[in-house]
Amino acid sequence: MSDNSPKWIAVAVAWAMSSLAILLGPSANAAEESIPATEIPVQALPAAQGGKAEAMMRLADMYLNGRTVPRDPGRAFTLYNQAALSGSHTAALQVGDMLARGQGVPKDLERGLKVIQDIAEAGDARALLALGDLYSEGSASPMRPEAAISSYLAAAKLGNTVAMIRLGDIYRAGRFSRPERKQAAVYYRMASEAGNPFGTLALGRLLVEGRVGKAGTPTEGMTLLAAAEKAGMDSAAGAIAESYFYGYGVRQNTAHAVGILDQAMARGNIDAALRMVAAYRDGKANGRSRLVKRSSVKARKLLDGLSARLSEAEMAYQQFLMDASITRTQKLGDLYARLGAFSEPDRQRLVRDLRRTNPNLLVFAAQVRLKELDVYQGKPTGQLNGRTSRALRQHCRKTAVPYFCSLGPMSGNSTEILSYAF
Repeated sequence: MSDNSPKWIAVAVAWAMSSLAILLGPSANAAEESIPATEIPVQALPAAQGGKAEAMMRLADMYLNGRTVPRDPGRAFTLYNQAALSGSHTAALQVGDMLARGQGVPKDLERGLKVIQDIAEAGDARALLALGDLYSEGSASPMRPEAAISSYLAAAKLGNTVAMIRLGDIYRAGRFSRPERKQAAVYYRMASEAGNPFGTLALGRLLVEGRVGKAGTPTEGMTLLAAAEKAGMDSAAGAIAESYFYGYGVRQNTAHAVGILDQAMARGNIDAALRMVAAYRDGKANGRSRLVKRSSVKARKLLDGLSARLSEAEMAYQQFLMDASITRTQKLGDLYARLGAFSEPDRQRLVRDLRRTNPNLLVFAAQVRLKELDVYQGKPTGQLNGRTSRALRQHCRKTAVPYFCSLGPMSGNSTEILSYAF
C-alpha cells in the first residue's frame, strides 16, 4: 500500500487528533466531544460519520467568519475539533492551523504545527499547503523561506495546483529575495495546464506585464485572460481592464478600460462592480497621470446598487472603506474602534486596503496596535513620523526576512506583515 493511500492518511489524522485530545481535555459540550481520538476506528474516519462532520464544518465556518451568526472563533474551534474527531481531515487541518495562529484558542505554535506535520507526512497535499502558508506568511511565526518552498514543492509534486500558484506568487513578488518572473511563469503555467483557472488568470496577468523573457508574450497573456473570462472567471474582466488602464500588453486606454468594467457589470459581474467602486472611492492613477477621478458620490451610488447582491459581511466591509475614504483625522479613533467587529481575515484585509483608501487611518491603526505590542511609544496621531517608521520596520523584521522589509515602512510588504497583528 502506498504512503498516499486514504487509510494511511486517516491513521495520521487519528494520531494527530489523539494529541489534540490530550491538549484540550474533555469539552463542556456534548459527551461525544470527549471521546478519545485513539478510540475512533480508522475505517470510520473517512466515511461513517462524514455527513455529520461536514455539517459541523459548515457551522464552524459560519462562526469563524461571522456569516449569518455572530462571530465566535472559540465556538468555531470547538466545532472544528468535533468534526476532526468525527473523521474530517479538513477539520483536523483547521484545528492545527487555529492552534498555530491562536484563533479561538490560546496560541500553541508547536502543537499546531505538529498536528499539520503528522498529516503532511502521510502524503496529504492540503497539509503540505497549510505548512507552506504558515512558513511563508510571517503571521503565526517568523518566515521560514526554505521550509515554505519545500512544503509547496512537495504539495505541487502531489498535484496540488494551489501550491503551484503559491510558488508562482513567491517568485513573481520576490517574497524572499528579488523577483524571478520567469520562474513564476513556470509555476503558473503548471497550474494552468493542470486545469486550475486561477493559474491561467495569474499567468495571463504576468505575461501582459512583460519582462519574462521567453516564458511568454503579452499577446499570449491577453489571450489567456480572454479565455479565463470566457470560462466564467469574474476577476478576468478586471485583469483585462487593468491592462488597458496601465498599458500592459496593449495601448493605454482609460475609456476602454472603464467600458470593459461597465459591460461586465451589466452582465452581473460583482467583481467588476467592486473594482469601479474602489476606483471612484480611492481614485485611480498611473504615476502622476490621473486615470479615474475620485468621487465618493459615484462610489456610494454604485455600492448602494449592489446592496441586495452582497452578503451582509461584505456590505459592512465595503461600507467601512467608504466611511474611511471620507473620514477626517479627528475621527480616526471612532473608525478604528469599528475594526473589532470584523472577523480576523476581514480585519487583516481592511488594514491592507487602507493603504490605498486612507493612509492616515492605516498609520493610526499601526500606532495603536504597535503600542499594544510595546513596539511603538507615542500618541496615536495618524501621522507618519520617524518614530512610527522605526516601529513599523522593527515589527516587520521580527517575522519577515530582511529583503521583504526593505521596501519602506508603508510598502505593501510592510503593511501585509502589520495586518497579521490585527
